[in-house]
Amino acid sequence: MEKESSRQVSKKLQKPTHHCPNESQAININRFAIWVMSSSQDDSHSLVMSGIGLREFPLEKYFPSIRRVSLMNNKLKKLPDQVVECVELSALLLQGNFHLEALPVGFLLSFPALRILNLSGTRISSLPLSLSELHELRSLILRDCYYLEEVPSLEKLTKIQVLDLCATRIKELPTGLETLNSLRLLDLSRTHHLESIPAGIIQHLSSLEVLDMTLSHFHWGVQGQTQEGQATLEDIACLHCLLVLSIRVVCVPPLSPEYNSWIEKLKKFQLFIGPTANSLPSRHDKRRVTISSLNVSEAFIGWLLVNTTSLVMNHCWGLNEMLENLVIDSTSSFNVLRSLTVDSFGGSIRPAGGCVAQLDLLPNLEELHLRRVNLETISELVGHLGLRFQTLKHLEVSRCSRLKCLLSLGNLICFLPNLQEIHVSFCEKLQELFDYSPGEFSASTEPLVPALRIIKLTNLPRLNRLCSQKGSWGSLEHVEVIRCNLLKNLPISSSKAHKVKEVRGERHWWNNLSWDDNTTRETLQPRFVPADGNILTGSL
Repeated sequence: MEKESSRQVSKKLQKPTHHCPNESQAININRFAIWVMSSSQDDSHSLVMSGIGLREFPLEKYFPSIRRVSLMNNKLKKLPDQVVECVELSALLLQGNFHLEALPVGFLLSFPALRILNLSGTRISSLPLSLSELHELRSLILRDCYYLEEVPSLEKLTKIQVLDLCATRIKELPTGLETLNSLRLLDLSRTHHLESIPAGIIQHLSSLEVLDMTLSHFHWGVQGQTQEGQATLEDIACLHCLLVLSIRVVCVPPLSPEYNSWIEKLKKFQLFIGPTANSLPSRHDKRRVTISSLNVSEAFIGWLLVNTTSLVMNHCWGLNEMLENLVIDSTSSFNVLRSLTVDSFGGSIRPAGGCVAQLDLLPNLEELHLRRVNLETISELVGHLGLRFQTLKHLEVSRCSRLKCLLSLGNLICFLPNLQEIHVSFCEKLQELFDYSPGEFSASTEPLVPALRIIKLTNLPRLNRLCSQKGSWGSLEHVEVIRCNLLKNLPISSSKAHKVKEVRGERHWWNNLSWDDNTTRETLQPRFVPADGNILTGSL
């Protein structure tokens, strides 16, 4: 790599990218390490001794004009208290030295021009006060320093742009943090011991673009509903450069123009609302709201949904009342929402008092996940929110003990044109997936699921048919049926059987299937994979 391009890469690495906050920081660190190593091939000012099992600090390798040093992923146990003064050293990479327990006071004084210091994955429990003398420092990376409990004052480090304290044991923020006007990325994710953030600290970080507190112990408060003196969302509203945010919040924030304006400006956010809200990956996490273990009966979340791509409701109560409020107060659809998850709701989801949406409130929904929900059919949820599922691609239903029919088709919803995957498991009362009853004006010859490629059915002891309408599901590629012994037919015709890549199930289920003709069976026979993983051979 040419020196000029190396400098360009270095400059880019100091700008946080806008993937998931954790991911972006890790990517940046790795890219910088690659840059150091590649530039060292033709750069006499670099020292690269990475991953070679080094146990002793190579003091003899240092010289005053050295600029970049990478000793990462070695077995260093201690560092010298002082080395030759390296006035030009700008990058020092020591990450991955798990046995390294201390940073001597005099060691850092040897590098007055240091811009990047990476101590990730070491066993250090504190940092020396001499850290404050690194006035040129731009990036301080302490990620996965699981034993680190104390960080000295950062007041003099006014040029720092990246501060990564992910997975450290800090209980409070370092003093002087509020003076870091150049700070652009603050990573406090997985700080499981962080107990307190005083009000008025974070709001002074005027250049902050990324604030990642995923899985931190600290919960941000809402004004009027939190302990006096603790940080609230009003502090975050002052961060006018903020683009990426991931935090935990004590309760559903009320509708307010102040909140709405700063959420609209964010390119990515994850709000984990409630005492037990945590992070579970989804394909639509760009703007995600997770609400857990809260009474949401009086909550209005419409203002949040306007800007949200993924909504997760987990172990909440009062959901029926919340949905009714949503229908009553909403004057338009939530066009941004792509994914909806409802988990562990024992109450009934039924429209009450004629409270039914007059339009599809989620017209662009692509994923629906229902787990441990008290429904006899998803059509009950459809009635509440006016859902038409015209863009739905992925449907997952699990452990819904009352579920008898997945969805009724033919009236409000005639067919599911974009559905590609169905996963249904552990619904002991489920008898069929789709009940098709065409209305007076809705009879259609269109296939009900023309795009369905994958169907996985597990532990459905009463399931006896997939759909009341006979016909072939012509796009099927992968079929998996485990412990669904009453299901005797698959919607696969002889003309479409060649598209199927795999049918997986138990041998006795496969042997008892009924077919419209022998051609279909013969085509699928070599594509059947027994549940134990051994491909079936021989005649049926």
